Amino acid sequence: SEQGPQTLPEISAERASAGDETSTEAQSGVALEIDGKFLPTQYTESRIVQEYIRDPALLNNRKFDIRCYMLIASTKPEFLALFHDGYVRCSLSEYTEDNLSDNFVHLTNAAVQKKHASFKDRGEDAIKSMDDLQQILTEQGQAGPTWVSQTLRPKLQLICREVFLASKDKLIRRKGQFELLGLDFVIDSCLNPWLLEVNSNPALWIHSSVQRKLLPELVKHTLEVVLELHEKIRDSSNSEAVKAIDLASLSETDSFSVLYDGAADVAAPTISVS
Repeated sequence: SEQGPQTLPEISAERASAGDETSTEAQSGVALEIDGKFLPTQYTESRIVQEYIRDPALLNNRKFDIRCYMLIASTKPEFLALFHDGYVRCSLSEYTEDNLSDNFVHLTNAAVQKKHASFKDRGEDAIKSMDDLQQILTEQGQAGPTWVSQTLRPKLQLICREVFLASKDKLIRRKGQFELLGLDFVIDSCLNPWLLEVNSNPALWIHSSVQRKLLPELVKHTLEVVLELHEKIRDSSNSEAVKAIDLASLSETDSFSVLYDGAADVAAPTISVS
């Protein structure tokens, strides 16, 4: 059977913000419990705590994570949530646990890696496409030739769908309301994805040829879907307006796939995970 990843408790040094790998809120003034022992902290305000995945899958001996996107295209009259693969972010320094405070090793954020001494010459290595991910893992003998499309993507979609279902009742519901979210995942050595964080304002800066190809199209497709929906629902109060958009066409492109279609009265399309 697959073994879970080794983890290391870690407290973020700053408040949660875009790019932080954080997940669970700790209460102010409460000591951190590790293996049944309570350790005091120097923090007096609420902090974000997570367990650091210590045995991540590596690309050419470097840590990576995945930035994918969820478009909440409609909240009224019906919810519509869509998924986009996104791209891969890589560290420019080889992975080691010798120094856990070395951000160039452990944080794959572009905002961190662009400060690396070799970023000017090797910046393209910091951003990979999902096709690159598949190719490298196959060459490394870690994954079959269809792992990304047949195994990873369904798992990412399943997690994104659960995130949406857990939060949809707290979303503002009004016509024209939409949001593009960035979701970050790390992959462990067993090739299981772990959700790191959800960014409500994901950066759309372009630092590489992969982003140059992907991000403008992402924004274009986002606006096309949102404007088409808005055109159809602005004078309607029922779900027929959302049903009128050709959702099937979205799956025929390299843009979005449907996570949740409230107008169809289904929680989500069937997602099989092998």
